[in-house]
Amino acid sequence: MNNVWQATEARANFATLLDRAATEPQVVRRSGEEYVVLRRVDYEASVPTLKEFLLGGGLRPSLPIADETIDRIFQRDSESSVMTPRDVHMDSNAPS
Repeated sequence: MNNVWQATEARANFATLLDRAATEPQVVRRSGEEYVVLRRVDYEASVPTLKEFLLGGGLRPSLPIADETIDRIFQRDSESSVMTPRDVHMDSNAPS
């Protein structure tokens, strides 16, 4: 079963798209971008709770965040691969 749809095909067969998303994520392509359709319960299961986030040492690799965004927020320890938060300056005059 193919789980990749063009936007016009997804729009015309929206009920079928949702039915298939109940069993596996569906990809919709529009103007060169890809979007994922999945059940809310599946999405929420893939996102850590605040407690899991804090106790787990940070972001899970499965989160859809670009590496450059992660690098702006966290610094990586090259020896242990541990990611720790960077200092964040809320003052617009502070160096970034």
